[in-house]
Formats: sequence, structure tokens, C-alpha cells
Amino acid sequence: MVLLSSLVAFVALLNPQSDDSLLAKLVHSPTGKNGYEDYLRAGDIAGSELWGKYETWIAYQRQLVRSASRGPEDQPEMPEVPLGVTPGMSELSVRKVANDRLGGVCAVIELGNRKPVSDPRPSYSMSTPVPELGRFKMLAKIYANRAHVEFADGRSGLAVKDLIEGMKFGRGLFGSTVISSMVSIAIQAIMLAEFQEHLGQLSLTDAQLIQKYCRATLNTPLPMGEVLKREFDAVTGSLDEIIDHPSVALNEDLNKEFGPALSSLGSAERQKLKGLVTNSMHERYAEMAFKLTSSASTWPLNDASTDPIIRKEDHSVSNLALLLVTELYGKDQQRQYTRALARIQIQLRLLMLHGKLIDYHWQHNRWPLNIEEFADPFSAMDPFSGEPFHYEFKEGSYRLFSIGIPGLGPIELKYRPLPNLQQAGAIRPPA
Repeated sequence: MVLLSSLVAFVALLNPQSDDSLLAKLVHSPTGKNGYEDYLRAGDIAGSELWGKYETWIAYQRQLVRSASRGPEDQPEMPEVPLGVTPGMSELSVRKVANDRLGGVCAVIELGNRKPVSDPRPSYSMSTPVPELGRFKMLAKIYANRAHVEFADGRSGLAVKDLIEGMKFGRGLFGSTVISSMVSIAIQAIMLAEFQEHLGQLSLTDAQLIQKYCRATLNTPLPMGEVLKREFDAVTGSLDEIIDHPSVALNEDLNKEFGPALSSLGSAERQKLKGLVTNSMHERYAEMAFKLTSSASTWPLNDASTDPIIRKEDHSVSNLALLLVTELYGKDQQRQYTRALARIQIQLRLLMLHGKLIDYHWQHNRWPLNIEEFADPFSAMDPFSGEPFHYEFKEGSYRLFSIGIPGLGPIELKYRPLPNLQQAGAIRPPA
């Protein structure tokens, strides 16, 4: 911890806090006790552009390969060459340059992961800017890139630790608002995708570390009540703003149809509208909070209900209230959000099962024939589908998946054996 703190202090000296930094904008008096401050500082150190240039260059290299057989007219235009890169470098070499330039921010994020994390804003409204969330997603890609380089160099233990730290980073962002929880999900998905690419390289120690992290995380309830309460407060606290400036909540067509009616409401009608919307939103958020803080079986994944039809040209207060409720937290939004939450939880359970499978293989020098051989009844059960996860043994490999949930289809992390590593004895086929 002393070494990590010294490194962070050194990096901060090289990158002093500027007036336009994320940290300066959002935290007037940093305390050093909130991990969110470290996340913001990491975003400031990384900047907003350099990683994107490396990412664009890697995509350009892949486009070149795909278009090689199509003739010169189909060649992609070469983008700006990033710092430290020369044309002709392999993708891995570019990734290593990017890691050398930006990978140090991971130490700052890890410092934040070891502290309580909370959004520094005292409250939200519909127009509250969240400039840091895009930067946080970029930091996740820097983390995943560092793990990729470590896997390539044969340091799977460091790579797994980095991906777990990246998962913790994403998880730490969850408890603020719905939008921050969606970014949290996106960050975890980036880490899970990198895990998927390298499952065939995991050691026994790696597999056991993954199990430990997944088990602890799954046993920690998501703070859904807190997220939805803050979202409710932000929405209902912004009703005057929405009525005065309907484009905050309505798309162009709806704003054209109903905006004038909202803006022209008298005082009594305005208060009535706010009361109707507040009561309806309270019911919706309370119901969702109850369902999402109970067992997975209560999550409304199979809910096919729809909102009442909004009658065009009906500018009554009741119809305007229905319009706002539907646009702010309609049934489709509820379903999309709940399914995104469920998907990441399912993938986390799948990652734990992959850890158990690889652990089993190292212990027995073969893949199990069925799920009962490597997973206890709790781990084997997919709580969202109500049936066990599906495990299929294949010669030298396997498939593990969930049948999924409505609207998403099967969900899995795919194990891909790496032939060169198998030959080296990293994961041997069954005896």
C-alpha cells in the first residue's frame, strides 16, 4: 500500500489538477477518503483522447487485414498515428505501447477500489451533467488492454488480478443512478469479454481467485433501493424544469405535439400534473425496488405489460401525466434495464463456473462429464431461468451457457482452447 500511494503521489505531481479537470469540476475539496476521487483523478491523468487514438489504430489494422483481398479501392484511410506507434507494428506491439503510456492509471483506480466509493454530488436533476462516465468506460478499456498484454507475456496471474480490479471499479460505480449503473454494467462487460478471450490460459491459482471474487460479489446485494431512490428524486425534483422545457424529457415529435400544452399550464393545472406524475412514479419505482431487491425469481423479466396508450391531441392534465411517466420510466425502459442487470449477473455466475471447471481440470486432468461433477447445487442453478446452467462436454473442450431470458436468448462466456498452450501443457485435453 505504501508503494502504491507513493506511485500515485508521483503521478499526481506529473499531472497536476487543472481547472478543467474532472476532479476539479466535481469535487471542490477532495478528502482522499472517497474512491470516486481516485477514479476521477485516473480519468484526468489518462486524458480524453490518447486511448481513442490507439483503439482507432488497432481497428484500422484489422480493417487492413479484412480488405487485403478486395483491391486498393477498398483500403481504409489511415488515421493519425498514435504516440509511440510506427506503421507496420503488430497489434500486440501497439497494445504494449498503449499500456506503457496509459497503464499506470490502473494503480490510481486500485487505490480507489480500496476505499468506500460514493458519487460526490449531493443530488441529481434531469440536466445534471455526468462528464466522467464516458471517461470511466475508457479507463476500463485501458485496464482490459493491460490484462491482454499480460496474458500475451504469459503473466496470467497479473492479468486475472487486473481484470478483477477492473470489475471492482465497475461495481463501485453502481450505487449512484440508473445511468451510472448502466456504465457499471458496461465496464464489467468489457472485463468479462477479456476473460472470455483468455479462459484457456488460466492456471489453477487463477481459477481459484476467480471463484473467490465471483462468490463474494454474488453474495453482496446490488444497492437497487439506493439507485432507484436517487433516480426518483432526480426525476420528480426536475418536474418544473421538464414542464418549462419539455425537450429535456421528450423526443422531437412528442415535444412538437405536447410541448406547447405543457408550457402553457396554469398554476393549478401545473400542481395537479406534478402530483399525478409524482404519485405514479413513486408506485413504479417502489414496485421495481421491491422486485429487484428480492430474489431473482421476482425480477420482472417475463413482464409483457405495456403502458396505456397516449392519446394524441388530448392535452388534458391526466394524459400529459401519462405521457411524462411513460417517457421518464415506461415499461420498455424498465424491461431493458432489468434485462441488462440480469445479463451481467448471469455472466458473473458463468465466470465462476468456468473457474470451477478449470479448477476441476487441473485437479483431475480431464473435463467433467456433467455439471454435478464440478458445481454444487447453488452454483449450478441459474436463478433467472429457474433451471440449472447447461454444460456440454466436447472432446477436448466444453460449452457452458444459460438458456437466457426473454428478449436476449442464450447467454454464455465461450471457452476457447488455445492449441499452442495445450501443446505446452497449460490445459491438457482429457486423459
